[in-house]
Amino acid sequence: MLNDYLNLLKVYNNIETTIRTHSKRIRTLRKLIKAYVEEQEELLFKKIITTLEQLRYDRKIIEKNLNILGEIASKTSSFADNTKDALDVLDYTHALLDYLSIVDLKNEYKLLRVLLKISKNNPQLEQYTEVFKHDLKDVRQLKSFLENVLENVKNLIKNLIRHVDDEEFIEKYLKDLSFSPKNL
Repeated sequence: MLNDYLNLLKVYNNIETTIRTHSKRIRTLRKLIKAYVEEQEELLFKKIITTLEQLRYDRKIIEKNLNILGEIASKTSSFADNTKDALDVLDYTHALLDYLSIVDLKNEYKLLRVLLKISKNNPQLEQYTEVFKHDLKDVRQLKSFLENVLENVKNLIKNLIRHVDDEEFIEKYLKDLSFSPKNL
């Protein structure tokens, strides 16, 4: 159905926008932590805490969209009219989520570990130790959930490819796929 394809596009757009924002905030957090370690200013401390709150919000939005993507992905037959287009969007989505998993969440995790480490010697940050630990746990859980979603997207792509009769399209698609097509 066209409706499910449009929902897929909407989810892709939401995920893309949120991941871009999340990436920028991680870069900002890195700069803030570096500056805070050097200068120990109250304003930098407040900006770090605010940025962490924004990252937490981004993770919630990403998780919400991953749940929606999972619902859409369970309806393989609903893409019959737009199979080729759906395959393209799913590949782009897989690439984005793979980037999120490999780069963004890994960097966020490292930065949170740095904050935990420096909080041991810093009374200002020490009060947020439990918050940092909770955020670390959230990042690990999102990464784990993301791995399942990535596998589901691969399976959906695998199922949709079976419905495409255009051999030329399939050959080109598999060549340009964002992940190894060995398991397809």
